[in-house]
Amino acid sequence: MRKQSLALTFGLIGIALPAPARAAVPVNVTRPAITGGELSLYPGNVLTETPGAWSGAPTSVAVQWQACRSSATPVCSVIAGATAQTYTVQLSDVGAVIRAQEIASNADGDSLPAPSVNGTTEVKPAPPPPLPPPPASVTRPVISGRTVVGATLKSTPGTWSGAEPIMLAYEWMLCRPVCTAIPGAAAPTLKLTANEVGGAILLMVTASNAGGSTYTYSTGVSTPVSYSVHDLLVQAITPAGKPPTIGRLLKRGRYAVRFDAPHPAVVQIKWTATKTVRGKRRKILVAGATEIVLGPALLNIELTPAGVALLKHARRLNVTASATFAVGKRITASATVQLVLTR
Repeated sequence: MRKQSLALTFGLIGIALPAPARAAVPVNVTRPAITGGELSLYPGNVLTETPGAWSGAPTSVAVQWQACRSSATPVCSVIAGATAQTYTVQLSDVGAVIRAQEIASNADGDSLPAPSVNGTTEVKPAPPPPLPPPPASVTRPVISGRTVVGATLKSTPGTWSGAEPIMLAYEWMLCRPVCTAIPGAAAPTLKLTANEVGGAILLMVTASNAGGSTYTYSTGVSTPVSYSVHDLLVQAITPAGKPPTIGRLLKRGRYAVRFDAPHPAVVQIKWTATKTVRGKRRKILVAGATEIVLGPALLNIELTPAGVALLKHARRLNVTASATFAVGKRITASATVQLVLTR
């Protein structure tokens, strides 16, 4: 009876068996961290993941990089193939914050993901490449040619260093003595006009590339623009306004003209007319002047006796006025105009 009672008691109470041991997977102690991209982040930048610390003797730790966007679902998505300790930011990451996470493993299994303690700043579009410096002048432009009205000045642009392509712009200037741009003069050459007489010519060349512009000024011609000797001769023998009257010429016996010689020379002026004598046409010297000149001068064209006789009986006379400019024995310039003298 006692044995049965004990057996019943043990059967009611049961035997407490030990529970099976719980798997000891790794547990994160210190979360991983990211370095790089703290201030700014662009495609091509490299990020480094600093491993976290784990308990549970992990046999491996897997890294996974993620791109996180607040507008996406889920917010963070795995970056395919990005499982190394470093990650090079891609163009597709623009607008995202980059994070990393670790999962540690041992014989008992995998840990819960341990996200990085920090993320990067938002990835920005790649900045444009830096601009090159503006061109630099190596040798200055040079002007060549005669500074007389009607002549064409030529130029070389000088040489320039800097990133190609380099574009050149020309601006001719007139200095009296302040230099001002000549309207419309933007070619490598310049044809001189009467508007430039008395002024010096200067050329400004501007070189430009993607980085900016630089300008420099010419060397070379610096003498003031003047009329050519031919033009000066034409001006001297062409009366300003109406030609002198026959009566005035006979009264004074001469006619004064102004001439500005650019260098020492002999200037000779002649007035000639034709007259028919005994059926033959003869050239008559009506008036003339021969002077050694340098700089501004007043030349008196004196009537000849033959000229006086011809004018006394003429109511109208066609005269050929000619002038020569001689340096030594060589005539370097000449000019001819037609005049009509009347009463």
